[in-house]
Amino acid sequence: MILTDSMLDAAFRFRETEAWKMLDDSNIFAVRLSNGQNVYCTIMGNGGEHYSLGIYIGEDGFSSYLRILNSDGSMINNLRYVTKADCINCDFMQAKEIDNKVKKIIRQYAESHGISIPRKHGWVDFARVKPYKAQWFITDSEDAMIAEETLHAATFLTNELKDKGYEEVGLDPNGDYPSNKGGEKIPLIVHDDNGYSILSTLTPALKEMEYVSPIFNNDILAHNVANMHKTGTIFLPLGTYTKSDNAGGRWTATVTRNVHNDKPVRRRDATTLHNRRLS
Repeated sequence: MILTDSMLDAAFRFRETEAWKMLDDSNIFAVRLSNGQNVYCTIMGNGGEHYSLGIYIGEDGFSSYLRILNSDGSMINNLRYVTKADCINCDFMQAKEIDNKVKKIIRQYAESHGISIPRKHGWVDFARVKPYKAQWFITDSEDAMIAEETLHAATFLTNELKDKGYEEVGLDPNGDYPSNKGGEKIPLIVHDDNGYSILSTLTPALKEMEYVSPIFNNDILAHNVANMHKTGTIFLPLGTYTKSDNAGGRWTATVTRNVHNDKPVRRRDATTLHNRRLS
Protein backbone atom coordinates (compact mmCIF):
# COMPACT_ATOMS: atom_id res chain seq x y z
CA MET A 1 0.00 0.00 0.00
CA ILE A 2 1.21 3.49 -0.90
CA LEU A 3 -0.12 6.33 1.25
CA THR A 4 2.36 9.18 1.57
CA ASP A 5 2.26 12.48 3.43
CA SER A 6 2.11 14.34 0.12
CA MET A 7 -0.95 12.30 -0.97
CA LEU A 8 -2.69 13.04 2.32
CA ASP A 9 -1.74 16.71 2.12
CA ALA A 10 -3.26 16.96 -1.36
CA ALA A 11 -6.40 15.15 -0.19
CA PHE A 12 -6.98 17.31 2.89
CA ARG A 13 -6.37 20.51 0.90
CA PHE A 14 -8.98 19.37 -1.59
CA ARG A 15 -11.41 18.54 1.20
CA GLU A 16 -11.08 22.06 2.59
CA THR A 17 -12.61 23.43 -0.63
CA GLU A 18 -15.83 21.43 -0.07
CA ALA A 19 -16.08 21.20 -3.84
CA TRP A 20 -19.24 19.05 -3.60
CA LYS A 21 -21.20 22.10 -2.46
CA MET A 22 -20.71 23.66 -5.92
CA LEU A 23 -20.14 20.65 -8.17
CA ASP A 24 -21.82 17.30 -8.70
CA ASP A 25 -21.07 14.19 -10.69
CA SER A 26 -22.29 15.80 -13.93
CA ASN A 27 -19.57 18.48 -13.87
CA ILE A 28 -16.80 16.67 -15.72
CA PHE A 29 -13.34 18.17 -16.03
CA ALA A 30 -10.04 16.82 -17.31
CA VAL A 31 -6.50 17.04 -15.93
CA ARG A 32 -3.32 16.81 -17.99
CA LEU A 33 -0.81 14.84 -15.92
CA SER A 34 2.96 15.33 -15.89
CA ASN A 35 3.32 12.15 -17.99
CA GLY A 36 1.15 13.69 -20.73
CA GLN A 37 -1.91 11.57 -20.05
CA ASN A 38 -5.39 12.99 -19.54
CA VAL A 39 -7.67 11.83 -16.74
CA TYR A 40 -11.35 12.69 -16.43
CA CYS A 41 -12.80 13.68 -13.09
CA THR A 42 -16.13 13.83 -11.33
CA ILE A 43 -16.95 15.03 -7.84
CA MET A 44 -19.47 13.24 -5.64
CA GLY A 45 -21.14 14.44 -2.44
CA ASN A 46 -23.64 17.02 -3.66
CA GLY A 47 -26.44 14.70 -2.59
CA GLY A 48 -25.02 14.39 0.91
CA GLU A 49 -24.30 10.65 0.80
CA HIS A 50 -20.92 9.69 -0.66
CA TYR A 51 -18.09 12.24 -0.80
CA SER A 52 -15.38 11.53 -3.32
CA LEU A 53 -13.20 12.63 -6.21
CA GLY A 54 -13.47 10.06 -8.99
CA ILE A 55 -10.49 9.95 -11.37
CA TYR A 56 -11.10 7.99 -14.59
CA ILE A 57 -7.93 6.94 -16.38
CA GLY A 58 -7.77 7.94 -20.05
CA GLU A 59 -10.47 7.37 -22.65
CA ASP A 60 -11.06 3.78 -21.56
CA GLY A 61 -11.63 4.93 -18.00
CA PHE A 62 -14.04 7.63 -19.14
CA SER A 63 -15.99 5.02 -21.10
CA SER A 64 -16.36 3.01 -17.90
CA TYR A 65 -17.84 6.13 -16.27
CA LEU A 66 -20.32 6.53 -19.13
CA ARG A 67 -21.42 2.89 -18.89
CA ILE A 68 -22.12 3.14 -15.17
CA LEU A 69 -23.84 6.49 -15.68
CA ASN A 70 -26.20 5.05 -18.31
CA SER A 71 -26.77 1.63 -16.77
CA ASP A 72 -30.33 0.38 -16.80
CA GLY A 73 -29.94 -0.50 -13.13
CA SER A 74 -30.17 -4.26 -13.57
CA MET A 75 -27.87 -6.32 -11.36
CA ILE A 76 -26.21 -8.11 -14.26
CA ASN A 77 -25.38 -4.90 -16.14
CA ASN A 78 -24.22 -3.11 -13.01
CA LEU A 79 -21.81 -5.98 -12.35
CA ARG A 80 -20.60 -5.97 -15.95
CA TYR A 81 -19.89 -2.27 -15.92
CA VAL A 82 -18.32 -2.11 -12.47
CA THR A 83 -15.91 -4.93 -13.31
CA LYS A 84 -14.73 -2.91 -16.33
CA ALA A 85 -14.14 0.28 -14.34
CA ASP A 86 -10.72 1.91 -14.55
CA CYS A 87 -10.45 4.64 -11.96
CA ILE A 88 -8.99 5.92 -8.72
CA ASN A 89 -11.33 7.12 -6.00
CA CYS A 90 -10.32 9.51 -3.26
CA ASP A 91 -13.15 9.01 -0.78
CA PHE A 92 -13.87 11.02 2.36
CA MET A 93 -15.49 8.77 4.93
CA GLN A 94 -16.34 8.18 8.57
CA ALA A 95 -13.61 6.81 10.83
CA LYS A 96 -15.48 3.53 11.37
CA GLU A 97 -15.38 2.86 7.61
CA ILE A 98 -11.59 3.15 7.32
CA ASP A 99 -9.17 0.22 7.39
CA ASN A 100 -7.16 0.18 10.62
CA LYS A 101 -3.81 0.36 8.82
CA VAL A 102 -4.96 3.40 6.87
CA LYS A 103 -6.40 4.99 9.99
CA LYS A 104 -3.06 4.66 11.79
CA ILE A 105 -1.19 6.36 8.94
CA ILE A 106 -3.70 9.21 8.81
CA ARG A 107 -3.52 9.73 12.58
CA GLN A 108 0.28 9.92 12.42
CA TYR A 109 0.04 12.44 9.58
CA ALA A 110 -2.50 14.57 11.45
CA GLU A 111 -0.43 14.58 14.66
CA SER A 112 2.82 15.47 12.89
CA HIS A 113 1.18 18.31 10.94
CA GLY A 114 -0.93 19.64 13.79
CA ILE A 115 -4.28 19.23 12.06
CA SER A 116 -7.59 17.86 13.27
CA ILE A 117 -9.58 15.41 11.18
CA PRO A 118 -13.19 16.51 10.62
CA ARG A 119 -15.63 14.12 12.21
CA LYS A 120 -18.00 14.19 9.23
CA HIS A 121 -16.61 12.56 6.05
CA GLY A 122 -13.13 13.65 7.07
CA TRP A 123 -11.09 10.45 6.73
CA VAL A 124 -9.30 9.89 3.43
CA ASP A 125 -9.47 6.56 1.65
CA PHE A 126 -7.76 5.99 -1.71
CA ALA A 127 -9.03 3.08 -3.77
CA ARG A 128 -7.76 1.75 -7.10
CA VAL A 129 -10.26 0.04 -9.36
CA LYS A 130 -8.89 -1.86 -12.36
CA PRO A 131 -10.78 -3.85 -14.99
CA TYR A 132 -11.55 -7.39 -13.78
CA LYS A 133 -9.76 -6.82 -10.48
CA ALA A 134 -11.15 -6.24 -7.03
CA GLN A 135 -11.01 -2.73 -5.60
CA TRP A 136 -7.85 -2.32 -3.56
CA PHE A 137 -5.43 0.14 -2.01
CA ILE A 138 -3.05 2.11 -4.23
CA THR A 139 0.05 -0.05 -4.66
CA ASP A 140 1.63 1.44 -7.79
CA SER A 141 3.75 4.62 -7.76
CA GLU A 142 2.20 5.87 -11.01
CA ASP A 143 -1.29 5.57 -9.53
CA ALA A 144 -0.10 7.50 -6.47
CA MET A 145 1.21 10.21 -8.80
CA ILE A 146 -2.11 10.34 -10.67
CA ALA A 147 -4.08 10.74 -7.44
CA GLU A 148 -1.83 13.42 -6.01
CA GLU A 149 -1.55 15.53 -9.17
CA THR A 150 -5.28 15.33 -9.83
CA LEU A 151 -6.19 16.38 -6.30
CA HIS A 152 -3.99 19.48 -6.63
CA ALA A 153 -5.59 20.32 -9.97
CA ALA A 154 -9.11 19.79 -8.59
CA THR A 155 -8.31 22.10 -5.68
CA PHE A 156 -7.13 24.78 -8.11
CA LEU A 157 -10.27 24.45 -10.25
CA THR A 158 -12.59 24.66 -7.25
CA ASN A 159 -10.91 27.81 -5.95
CA GLU A 160 -11.10 29.38 -9.41
CA LEU A 161 -14.78 28.46 -9.57
CA LYS A 162 -15.43 30.27 -6.29
CA ASP A 163 -13.80 33.43 -7.64
CA LYS A 164 -14.96 33.40 -11.28
CA GLY A 165 -18.09 31.29 -11.71
CA TYR A 166 -19.02 28.29 -13.86
CA GLU A 167 -18.80 29.72 -17.37
CA GLU A 168 -15.51 31.49 -16.72
CA VAL A 169 -13.78 28.22 -15.81
CA GLY A 170 -15.47 26.33 -18.64
CA LEU A 171 -18.09 24.34 -16.74
CA ASP A 172 -21.67 23.89 -17.91
CA PRO A 173 -23.87 25.96 -15.56
CA ASN A 174 -26.83 23.71 -16.42
CA GLY A 175 -25.02 20.63 -15.11
CA ASP A 176 -25.95 18.38 -18.03
CA TYR A 177 -24.42 14.91 -17.98
CA PRO A 178 -22.03 14.01 -20.83
CA SER A 179 -23.42 12.00 -23.72
CA ASN A 180 -22.12 8.73 -25.15
CA LYS A 181 -21.33 10.39 -28.47
CA GLY A 182 -18.69 12.63 -26.87
CA GLY A 183 -17.51 15.97 -28.25
CA GLU A 184 -18.69 18.14 -25.36
CA LYS A 185 -16.39 20.93 -24.25
CA ILE A 186 -15.01 20.62 -20.72
CA PRO A 187 -12.21 22.32 -18.73
CA LEU A 188 -8.70 20.89 -19.01
CA ILE A 189 -6.41 21.72 -16.09
CA VAL A 190 -2.76 21.94 -17.12
CA HIS A 191 0.27 22.55 -14.91
CA ASP A 192 3.59 24.00 -16.09
CA ASP A 193 6.46 26.04 -14.67
CA ASN A 194 4.18 29.06 -14.31
CA GLY A 195 1.53 27.20 -12.32
CA TYR A 196 -1.93 26.02 -13.32
CA SER A 197 -3.99 27.17 -16.27
CA ILE A 198 -7.44 26.23 -17.56
CA LEU A 199 -7.66 25.17 -21.19
CA SER A 200 -10.41 23.11 -22.79
CA THR A 201 -10.83 19.71 -24.34
CA LEU A 202 -13.65 17.51 -25.63
CA THR A 203 -15.17 14.50 -23.91
CA PRO A 204 -14.29 11.17 -25.56
CA ALA A 205 -17.00 9.07 -27.16
CA LEU A 206 -18.09 5.82 -25.52
CA LYS A 207 -15.99 2.84 -26.56
CA GLU A 208 -17.69 -0.48 -27.14
CA MET A 209 -16.89 -3.14 -24.56
CA GLU A 210 -14.52 -5.88 -25.67
CA TYR A 211 -14.58 -9.33 -24.14
CA VAL A 212 -11.53 -11.55 -23.99
CA SER A 213 -12.34 -15.23 -24.45
CA PRO A 214 -10.95 -17.18 -21.49
CA ILE A 215 -9.07 -20.45 -21.81
CA PHE A 216 -11.31 -23.08 -20.25
CA ASN A 217 -9.39 -26.23 -19.36
CA ASN A 218 -10.87 -27.21 -15.99
CA ASP A 219 -12.17 -30.73 -16.53
CA ILE A 220 -13.62 -30.99 -13.00
CA LEU A 221 -15.62 -27.79 -13.41
CA ALA A 222 -16.82 -28.88 -16.86
CA HIS A 223 -18.03 -32.14 -15.34
CA ASN A 224 -19.84 -30.31 -12.53
CA VAL A 225 -21.52 -27.93 -14.96
CA ALA A 226 -22.59 -30.80 -17.22
CA ASN A 227 -24.22 -32.56 -14.26
CA MET A 228 -26.19 -29.53 -13.08
CA HIS A 229 -29.96 -29.39 -13.27
CA LYS A 230 -31.58 -27.34 -15.98
CA THR A 231 -30.88 -24.24 -13.94
CA GLY A 232 -28.32 -23.92 -11.21
CA THR A 233 -25.32 -22.08 -9.88
CA ILE A 234 -21.78 -23.04 -8.86
CA PHE A 235 -19.55 -20.71 -6.85
CA LEU A 236 -15.79 -21.04 -7.07
CA PRO A 237 -12.77 -18.90 -6.17
CA LEU A 238 -10.70 -17.45 -9.01
CA GLY A 239 -7.75 -16.49 -6.86
CA THR A 240 -6.72 -15.01 -3.54
CA TYR A 241 -4.77 -11.91 -2.63
CA THR A 242 -1.27 -12.24 -1.28
CA LYS A 243 1.01 -9.52 0.07
CA SER A 244 3.27 -9.88 -2.97
CA ASP A 245 0.45 -9.02 -5.38
CA ASN A 246 -0.04 -5.47 -6.64
CA ALA A 247 -3.79 -5.67 -7.01
CA GLY A 248 -6.07 -7.61 -4.99
CA GLY A 249 -8.92 -8.94 -3.17
CA ARG A 250 -10.51 -12.25 -3.82
CA TRP A 251 -12.75 -12.84 -6.79
CA THR A 252 -15.59 -15.30 -6.86
CA ALA A 253 -17.15 -16.44 -10.11
CA THR A 254 -20.77 -17.42 -10.41
CA VAL A 255 -21.20 -20.01 -13.15
CA THR A 256 -24.80 -20.36 -14.26
CA ARG A 257 -26.08 -22.97 -16.67
CA ASN A 258 -29.12 -21.91 -18.66
CA VAL A 259 -31.11 -24.63 -20.42
CA HIS A 260 -33.87 -24.25 -23.00
CA ASN A 261 -35.68 -27.25 -24.44
CA ASP A 262 -33.21 -29.54 -22.63
CA LYS A 263 -30.30 -28.02 -24.53
CA PRO A 264 -27.71 -25.79 -22.87
CA VAL A 265 -27.84 -22.16 -23.96
CA ARG A 266 -24.54 -20.30 -23.96
CA ARG A 267 -24.87 -16.76 -22.66
CA ARG A 268 -22.10 -14.23 -22.43
CA ASP A 269 -23.67 -12.81 -19.27
CA ALA A 270 -24.09 -16.20 -17.61
CA THR A 271 -20.77 -15.82 -15.81
CA THR A 272 -20.65 -12.82 -13.52
CA LEU A 273 -17.96 -11.62 -11.17
CA HIS A 274 -18.50 -10.51 -7.61
CA ASN A 275 -15.78 -8.89 -5.58
CA ARG A 276 -15.14 -7.67 -2.09
CA ARG A 277 -12.24 -5.81 -0.64
CA LEU A 278 -10.33 -7.74 1.99
CA SER A 279 -8.25 -6.21 4.76
